[in-house]
Amino acid sequence: MAEIKKTRDSIFSLGVVTIISFILILTLTNFFFYFLNAKTGSGFGFKEILFALTLTILIIGFLSWIKSLIKSNPYFGILSGLTALVVGIVALFIKYKGPNTTVFAIIASIIIIIYLGFYFFKFRKGEKRKVKEFDDDL
Repeated sequence: MAEIKKTRDSIFSLGVVTIISFILILTLTNFFFYFLNAKTGSGFGFKEILFALTLTILIIGFLSWIKSLIKSNPYFGILSGLTALVVGIVALFIKYKGPNTTVFAIIASIIIIIYLGFYFFKFRKGEKRKVKEFDDDL
């Protein structure tokens, strides 16, 4: 019975922070498309909900990959995550402009920075190096 539980944990090991981030980003992207529809009349329906879900899956997948980078090298991982965040915001502002886009970008940035910061501080604690590990004077 213990082996079944061990297998189940390894399959569903997304983590609470990742699941909460998924729900927040999915809700945020749906609100963004809803308010975009209210402002422009572009339509909001199944296609926009499916696009929001796909976008959220891609964002969380990318953040999970960044989490693995942070686990192996915290500083490189956090730099990669922040660079991807800036690129994503620039791409968003190339396509959409306005106060709704700005609010969406700020809230999404806060969610992503909290996600990156949580895993950075979690995995950085295990990366304590020895005092003279890189000292060339020896």
